[in-house]
Amino acid sequence: MKKKSCQVLFWVSILLVLNGAGILFSLWSQLFGAPKVGLFFEVIGFLIVGTSIMFYGMLGRRMVRECPALVETYPALKRVLPSLRWLEVCLGVVVAISLLVVLFLSGKGVYYTDYSLPVFAIREHYFLTNHGTLTEVSRSVFLLDGAGFQIGWHGLLLLVSGYVWKKLSFRGSS
Repeated sequence: MKKKSCQVLFWVSILLVLNGAGILFSLWSQLFGAPKVGLFFEVIGFLIVGTSIMFYGMLGRRMVRECPALVETYPALKRVLPSLRWLEVCLGVVVAISLLVVLFLSGKGVYYTDYSLPVFAIREHYFLTNHGTLTEVSRSVFLLDGAGFQIGWHGLLLLVSGYVWKKLSFRGSS
């Protein structure tokens, strides 16, 4: 049983790393590529993050006691830890700034709701929603609000996914 639970823990960690790549692809496609494909990865990423939190909360603690941390099994991961700390801080700052931009623009009652095209796609007119009615805005306000929302949302998913991965991989080392 111990070996099987350790394999599950290992594969959950791998799934969280792949989830990070999927979230980054989703962000790229929402900003520049095909939003509908990105939406698929966004939903999958959200489900994986939610499931991994439940897994860590319910089963993970028992498995964590039974299994060694990934850093103990793969000592080369210790070299990654300082970079992860720096990455966490940078990602946190980017997410905070993005969400503050969205909060500032949303304080005026306007927010991004057009998911049919990428945020940076050229449009004839730029509209944000204001209490259910469309409000025409400048391109710069549209890009700030749309990109800020997408970066903030995807960044939060990445932060939570990275936090759970770090808890599983670097117990006691972080």
